[in-house]
Amino acid sequence: MAEELWIVDRFEERLAVLESHTGTSELRVPRPWLPRNTQEGDVLRLQRSAIEDESHVTFSRDQAETERRRRDMRERAARLRKRDPGGDIKL
Repeated sequence: MAEELWIVDRFEERLAVLESHTGTSELRVPRPWLPRNTQEGDVLRLQRSAIEDESHVTFSRDQAETERRRRDMRERAARLRKRDPGGDIKL
């Protein structure tokens, strides 16, 4: 069984736009294919399996990885705010 990580980038009407964890690929899937209450920024594990004439794809939310990535983004934003001198930009 193959497994991949995808991040929910955004929703466009009835579709969810997913970005690969490497940021190099994009995938559009119907929203009902995703776990209930999936939100932008959630990390999903895509599992694929194939047996003879059937193939199956399953999306599951990786809560621990989602929380880790959100924490990293908050810390990164805090570091950038510390470096910002404030005020207007002079050109």
